[in-house]
Amino acid sequence: MRKGLVFLIVISIISGILTACQNGSSAPPTATATPLPPTNTPEPSPTPSPSPTPNAEMVIENAATAMAAVESMRQEHVSLIDTAVLSNTQTVGCNYVQPANAYCQINAQLMPPGSSHAIENKQEILFIDDQAWTRQDGRAEWESVSPSEAEELSLIAEPNTPLQIPTEALQKVTMNEVTEIDGLPMYEIEAMIDETAVKNILGPSMQGLLAFTQNMKISTTIWIGVEDFLIYQQNIFATFTFQEEPVEFSSDIHNSAFNEELIFPDPVATN
Repeated sequence: MRKGLVFLIVISIISGILTACQNGSSAPPTATATPLPPTNTPEPSPTPSPSPTPNAEMVIENAATAMAAVESMRQEHVSLIDTAVLSNTQTVGCNYVQPANAYCQINAQLMPPGSSHAIENKQEILFIDDQAWTRQDGRAEWESVSPSEAEELSLIAEPNTPLQIPTEALQKVTMNEVTEIDGLPMYEIEAMIDETAVKNILGPSMQGLLAFTQNMKISTTIWIGVEDFLIYQQNIFATFTFQEEPVEFSSDIHNSAFNEELIFPDPVATN
């Protein structure tokens, strides 16, 4: 909140006195005072106090408001699940347009135990006006599916909206020094993430797996634009045990092309 400084304004009125010269033996004329018009001294404007340095909670709140107003964006994230016996890497690139249109390209690579070659699976998911399509491994033809069937193929519960951790799920929030990403100043926020909130944003298949996890700890680092409060980058790191085996999960998320025109394929024209 800005506090204005209160100033006392003193306006001085300057008067000049004109006198007549005495002539010979005649009595001196009476001196008359002709006041000058008052000086119009402008009233100074209050000096604004500097804006307060935002704290971590204020930055997070402003970021939630700014992201809610975004009409379109591009989100890319690379997620890695690593265990003692296998690793699974999923690369996802999505175009999102409000209210719920999305085009996602998903590339998953599973490294089985004892193998030097990854099993690769490519998939595309398209949501347009309450309709959904999928296609596998770069095929030309799209297959029409129900939105619920398309959601089963995704890691998150609502794949037609950008992946974003709810602000109420953030705990022990701290703010580091302002840094730069691609020449833009960024607030760097670190926080722990509530386990229950994470499970709520994941899809049914992932929720089933997480039912057998224990000792989950999730942390995140978020980079938020100083000038626009948009979330440009977010890293998520989690550790837990699954069937008594230690598991590490990491996800590197990048957001770009805010409110720009994005390209969607035409599922009818390609069939």
